[in-house]
Amino acid sequence: KDHPLRAFVLTGSGLKNRAHPLAVAVALHQLRSMPNIHKWKSHFAAKVVDALRNVPFLKPQVLAPGAGSSYYALVLLFDKEKAPNGLTRERYVGELVDRGLQDVDIPGSTKPLHKEALYLRPWEVLPHLYKQDNYTPRWTENGFPGADAFYSAAIKIPGWAYEEGVETMDEYARMVREVAEE
Repeated sequence: KDHPLRAFVLTGSGLKNRAHPLAVAVALHQLRSMPNIHKWKSHFAAKVVDALRNVPFLKPQVLAPGAGSSYYALVLLFDKEKAPNGLTRERYVGELVDRGLQDVDIPGSTKPLHKEALYLRPWEVLPHLYKQDNYTPRWTENGFPGADAFYSAAIKIPGWAYEEGVETMDEYARMVREVAEE
């Protein structure tokens, strides 16, 4: 935690820039399983999207007809303007977690790229390409209002990838809707 390049760990830069053999083996297995994974992720995403159809303050990802979800998580956007009085994104997620949905959260490590250390201080991890004294980002702190708005409204729930997750996914879809309707 005290390493000078710690801030760069989530962008894949920092201490090393290569995959280890176990990660490559896992990736190969995942690639071979991709059609089945895509099928179940799409099934689960559609089920959650359907469960939230009448919840005005939660906007799930829009899945185009025939398209499926391949994300590692399903992102819901919390619209504070349409939420019941006093309900915040943090309170809603807290209630879900309190009821046992431990994998629902407010994204922390997946923030807008313009806020990542790699794009703010690239000379620390890539000194051969960037020098602190002549590096100026080509954006301003508030230069990406859409990304910031998305990040400040996002809630993520797991994107189950295997048939064994059917019961869990059904419970998540039910509970996300039930807590929203209270």
